[in-house]
Amino acid sequence: MRIGITIVFLTVCFAVYLAVGPFITMNSIKNAVESGDSEQLSEDIDFVSVRRNLKEQFSAAMGAKAIGELSDNPFGALALAFSDKLVEGMLDTFVTPSGIVSIINGRNPLKKIDSDLTEIDDSEQKFAELWDKSSFGFDDTDRFSIWVTNDEGDEVRVVMRRQGLKWRLTNILIPEMVD
Repeated sequence: MRIGITIVFLTVCFAVYLAVGPFITMNSIKNAVESGDSEQLSEDIDFVSVRRNLKEQFSAAMGAKAIGELSDNPFGALALAFSDKLVEGMLDTFVTPSGIVSIINGRNPLKKIDSDLTEIDDSEQKFAELWDKSSFGFDDTDRFSIWVTNDEGDEVRVVMRRQGLKWRLTNILIPEMVD
């Protein structure tokens, strides 16, 4: 009888832990941003997955924009070839702890390419407020989404995936990358 109660208790504890895991990770990211703890952010954010997913979004958006604007230009194909290098450069800038914070805050790298990154520092101060006014929910047993409405009224979707027992941020879906 005790063994059965213990098994039921442990199963319930495990299920509760899995259910609150995204909230624990979300809070951990928030605290790490506020304290500037990049080591903790590295544990909570799968930078390889985020980089790959953002590269796909940026490349598709830049390709669509280039095709539209350069279709009559004989050098259009050459521009498309260089767009991958431009995307790589942007990712080097934005797939960092503070860069990810600025993307979640609504800074679209394709619309605001400039060398002045002072907005990133300001965005960290607003980051805690964004989590407070976000909506969230489970997409699946191992995927959790947070929809953050930025100052422009756009919703940025932050996706967390369960990797074993740990939840990590793995994707950021930016709305309307290109006008």
